[in-house]
Amino acid sequence: MLHAALEPDPSTSRSTVLSSAAHAFAPHLAGADQRYFQLYSHCVGIGGASMCWVCLVKLHLSDSPNVQWNCVRYNLAAAHLLYYSLSGPCKLSSEEWLVIQQRELLTEEECVQVGSFDGFKPFLLISMSMREVQKQLRSNNEHGSTPSSSDKPVVSDKPVVSDKPVVSESMHKGAKQHWHAAEEAVAFAPRAALPSAHHAAGFQVGTAIEWSTFNQTAFALREHCSQIANLIKQPVPWAYFHLLNVMVFVVLALVAYVLVPLAEWPITLFTYVLICLIFIGLKNLAVSMADPFGDEVTDFQIEKFLAGMYNHALSHLRFKSVEYGEGLPKGLKNPLERSSARGGLSQMPTCSKLLHPSCTAHC
Repeated sequence: MLHAALEPDPSTSRSTVLSSAAHAFAPHLAGADQRYFQLYSHCVGIGGASMCWVCLVKLHLSDSPNVQWNCVRYNLAAAHLLYYSLSGPCKLSSEEWLVIQQRELLTEEECVQVGSFDGFKPFLLISMSMREVQKQLRSNNEHGSTPSSSDKPVVSDKPVVSDKPVVSESMHKGAKQHWHAAEEAVAFAPRAALPSAHHAAGFQVGTAIEWSTFNQTAFALREHCSQIANLIKQPVPWAYFHLLNVMVFVVLALVAYVLVPLAEWPITLFTYVLICLIFIGLKNLAVSMADPFGDEVTDFQIEKFLAGMYNHALSHLRFKSVEYGEGLPKGLKNPLERSSARGGLSQMPTCSKLLHPSCTAHC
C-alpha cells in the first residue's frame, strides 16, 4: 500500500513536463511579441511624423514647388536610409543609393556626403531639412510675409502717422540678429510665457511659434528613427538564448521519456514529432520576430511604408485647396442656419449601408 502510494502517477508526470515546457517558452514569446509591435509602432510613428511635416510645410512656407520639395525630401530620404540600413548590411548598396537618387530625394554629391558621415545618418538628413525650413522662415521674417503674423513691421526712414508702431530699418536689421535668441526663448520658455519671451527677443511671435512646431515634429521623427535603430542593436542576450536552447533540449527529452509507456510506439512517435515541430517552430518564430527587417514572411514590408510616405507627400503638396472663409461652396447649406432649434442626423437623410435597421433599432 505504501509503495503504491509513493509511486508517481504517469498522468501527473506528463502534465508536469508539458506545463514546464509551456513556462519555458512563455517569457521568450511574450518578449518577442512585445518587441515586434514596439518596432511596428515606431514605423507607424515615422509615417505619421512625415505626414505632419508635409502639412506644416504646406501651411507655413512658400507655395513654390522647389521650396516645398527641398523642405520635405530630406525627411523622406532619412526614412529610406534608416529602413535600407536595417534590412541588410550597415552600409547601403549602390542599388539602394540609386533608388534614393531616382526618387529625387538626394543628389549624387549629397549621397556621397551622407555616406561618409560617421554619426547617425538619418538625423543628419533631418537636420538638413530643418535648415531648409529655417532659411525660409528667416526669409519670411525679413520680408514680413509670415502667414501667421498679424502685425508686420513697417520699414521707413520718415515719420508715419499711424496707430501701429513704426520700426526703423536699423531696428529691423537688429531683429534679424536676435533669431537665435528667439529660438532659445521658444525652446526653453514655458508655453504660457511664449509671447513675452518672443517680444523680449525682438522676434515675431508667429514665426517663432511656427519654428517651434517644426522643431517638435522633426525631433519626434528623430526619436522614432533612433528607437528603431537602438532596439535592433539590442538583440536577445547570448546567455539567455543559449539557456533557452538547452531548456528546449531537456524538455523535449523529458517529453520523449514520458510518452514511452503511454501507448504503442507508432502513436508515441507521431505525437513526439508533432510536439517537436510545435516547440522548435515557436522558437524560430520568436527569433524571426526579434528582427522584422528583412525578406522573411513575418518581416515588415518596408517598401510599402516608404511608398506610402512618398506618395502621400507628393499628393499633399500637389493638392490645391480653396479657402471659402465666410462663404459656402455652391450646393451646400449651413445647418446652423436652420429654423428648427433642435436637429441632428435623426432628421437628415441617412445611408442604408452605414445605418443598418438592426443597428438603428438599438440606438
